Amino acid sequence: MKPHNVMMTPYGGAVLIDFGLAKGVDAGKGTSLSGGNHTPGWAPPERENGVTGPTTDVYSLGQLLWHMLTNQRPGVISEEARLEKMEELGHPEWLGELVNYATVPHSADDRIQSVAEFKVRLENQGEMP
Repeated sequence: MKPHNVMMTPYGGAVLIDFGLAKGVDAGKGTSLSGGNHTPGWAPPERENGVTGPTTDVYSLGQLLWHMLTNQRPGVISEEARLEKMEELGHPEWLGELVNYATVPHSADDRIQSVAEFKVRLENQGEMP
């Protein structure tokens, strides 16, 4: 998932496109949409080894949110630098922490575990109710 895969509708909604390389989704098994090729920076490091799962989608979603909020491409940046940039732009601290939690590079187990969890946290200012 990257900006080129998101199209805006005339009504202000967003639609995710380009599923040509996506693998099938089995909600019961928690499989991922990110089974096809990937773009470095937008995909997590484990994709280099062909590893996919719900957390790879969360990572890409976090990078997309980072780009939307800062107009910066994802890259190697410390968690502290992300928080500073978000604060500099006037975004609330919890939103920077949410982006960091979604894009933990070193361990998928330390990331938000699903897009559904990401949505709940986004709706609740970073917290799980």
